[in-house]
Amino acid sequence: GEQLRTFAVDKNKKRTEMTLAKINEYVLQSSREKSAENLQQIDYMELEVPNPLLKTVTLVDTPGLNSTNTAHTQVTESFYPNADAAIWVFSGSSGVNSSTENRDIQKLRSHGIQVLGVVNKMAIAIEASYNDEPERFDALDYMDVQDVLIAEWKQRYEEVGLSDLIGIDSKLAQDAQERSEADFDW
Repeated sequence: GEQLRTFAVDKNKKRTEMTLAKINEYVLQSSREKSAENLQQIDYMELEVPNPLLKTVTLVDTPGLNSTNTAHTQVTESFYPNADAAIWVFSGSSGVNSSTENRDIQKLRSHGIQVLGVVNKMAIAIEASYNDEPERFDALDYMDVQDVLIAEWKQRYEEVGLSDLIGIDSKLAQDAQERSEADFDW
């Protein structure tokens, strides 16, 4: 869009523009029942952002596949026919490479969807590696450990068709920015 705008889209695909304050009010009603009733009327939200990169790309944040809520899975799968690529977010705090993740990534790939893996909370995964295998990682700095972990995880996911895998962590990025490290392109 040309300006920052937010829309609530109902089940009949009617778009209603709402300010962020109105959305907050709508979602956080005084009673849980009223809030739940309001949310059931919304199929999804749209956020238009004035960014030239988004003129040809649509980003969709779905509720996910690796969920115990079948409605979340159904909503996510409804986007398959129009998706060219997906970003699968792994948590560095809970480990990478579960059988359900493998199954769901293979399912995305079977629909011709390229899948990029992103491991967030890398600092937690790195700390766990230092604690679990100190003899292996003691001589390495944080970024070297991250490289080792990412390489191992890439190898595990190669068979299910993950396009690539990167590691991110807001704390590591903030620390690097504060040190003005040249390796980071701000």
